[in-house]
Amino acid sequence: MKRAKSDIEQFYLSGEYLRRNPTLHAEDSAWKAGVVAPLLDYFVQVHPASPLKLLDVGGGAGLLLSMIGEHLARATGRPVVKCALEISSEMLEIQKVNNPDLVCAQQGSIEATSFEGKEFDLVLLVDVLEHLPNGRKALEEIRRISRYAVIKIPLEDTIHFRLMNTVRGGRLSRQAVESVGHVGSYSVGGYRKEIRSAHGTILCERLTNIFGYLLTNPYHRLKMTRWQCCRNWVCSRASAVAPRFTARFFRDHVVMLVHFS
Repeated sequence: MKRAKSDIEQFYLSGEYLRRNPTLHAEDSAWKAGVVAPLLDYFVQVHPASPLKLLDVGGGAGLLLSMIGEHLARATGRPVVKCALEISSEMLEIQKVNNPDLVCAQQGSIEATSFEGKEFDLVLLVDVLEHLPNGRKALEEIRRISRYAVIKIPLEDTIHFRLMNTVRGGRLSRQAVESVGHVGSYSVGGYRKEIRSAHGTILCERLTNIFGYLLTNPYHRLKMTRWQCCRNWVCSRASAVAPRFTARFFRDHVVMLVHFS
């Protein structure tokens, strides 16, 4: 479902996204930090800079930035300089509260920033790319301002989604845009093409088997119907055996460490 860029930006600037998602997905922050941790450990091995300058893009409540900053400082013994970029002024204020040690906090879009070339050692783009009307432009800007990026995206362009969306007359696509602002949709192969188009190299990546997480997290489990529980149980078992097939047919999330030359 295509929407004008101005409409998409207004969704965040007006506070509508915050009203529809009041927790800013804070309940998932610990899980996301655990998923990202192995990539951070690899990053500090290949990039020994000190201090480490970190930019979190579209960080929601800012809890993940806090956890990642603590992990990097603890794992390396190096100082970590934290910065945030957020299009919503309301969400940026929440991030400041949860990260009182922020060195800089800017309101704006990652598609065009005022940061200097290669100013950052690492950019966090966790569950953000699918919200951007021009993902390629955002990746090109990250390449300009940073050497590395940790990127996490949901893989929603799947066989199952396309089939169900067609059967329901495009309602699933409309719901994705209107409720959580997902204007971009990525497949197993599609995200790799997008990274390559921005001259990025994926150093390591992993599928998350999000189904198992949803089943064990009380916040999500209580909101599931019996059918949804059964479906997630089946998908979690399938993902353990054939993760890429499951991600291609049903869905999953992928997290990756990308190097930009």
